[in-house]
Amino acid sequence: MIIPIFILSIILFFLYTTSFYIINKIEKYFNISIDINYSILLLAIYFIIFISFLWHLILPLKYLFFFLIIVSIFYLIKISNFLNNFRKIKINLFSVIFIIILIFLSLSNTPIYDTMLYHHQVLNWFSDFAISKNLIEIDIRLGMVSPWHMFLSLFNHKINNYNLSFVANLIPFVVFTLISIQALEKKLSSFSDLFLINCYAFIIIFSLIHPFGNGILLMELGSVGTDLAASIFFILSVYFFLKFYECENQNQKNLFFLYLVITCTLTFFSRISYVSIYVLLLPILLKSLSKKYILILSVFFALPLLLFFIKNILTSNCLIFPIY
Repeated sequence: MIIPIFILSIILFFLYTTSFYIINKIEKYFNISIDINYSILLLAIYFIIFISFLWHLILPLKYLFFFLIIVSIFYLIKISNFLNNFRKIKINLFSVIFIIILIFLSLSNTPIYDTMLYHHQVLNWFSDFAISKNLIEIDIRLGMVSPWHMFLSLFNHKINNYNLSFVANLIPFVVFTLISIQALEKKLSSFSDLFLINCYAFIIIFSLIHPFGNGILLMELGSVGTDLAASIFFILSVYFFLKFYECENQNQKNLFFLYLVITCTLTFFSRISYVSIYVLLLPILLKSLSKKYILILSVFFALPLLLFFIKNILTSNCLIFPIY
């Protein structure tokens, strides 16, 4: 129990460090002021997946894990305002208790069937080798993988016979939990906050009353599947879409549009069949297609999508497997 808690704490701290670096760049190049809260973890997750695409073209992903850790340490030494930024994040006892419960659930679950069938094999391929051409010739299931597995592959290391990737797959639900608690602290002052809490409550209640284990979603805690991550990013996409229309401040609108594009991309990267989530962008773009929004779309949607297509062509000769 102590080892998973320690690993998760290190991963969260690493994500926060990465997110502070990204915040500086976004504020500089996009002219968007970013509030320091739990949502910034989404920036780090997106950035790491994007870097993984580039790195995996030439090197195995297991080396990227150590590279990012070293860079994070040097960045911590370099910046002087890190502790001030970190203090802005409110970590209460309620959130700590919920995260410990999630770890208990993950330890009580047995790995799901797909994890043992091919998900873990995918992680091994990604972490031990650079991108492999025509990988589907080994097993057709290796073509049906998502970029979320690239994120998990970074943590495909063992500490005392415990695989870090199983803990890393807790991250989306941990972020979901922290943002939901953040909404509760605002006393559900908006429809978007009410929507988020209801979604969270539904997942918890459904898992409690489900006759099989912890339910079809939370049973993925402790595995390396993608369904839970995709579902959470889908919910967060709708949440930020609602936030965009509730907000009147233009800087906040820009920020929520940025989070919306990132969560839509993370949803698609976790579960390719959820591509319809991008419909949420249409009403915003049809009404206000500014230069800033075009820049955000270019960097946080078009560019990673291009890398995704390149990866698919190399591994399966398809833009989106199994469509030629």
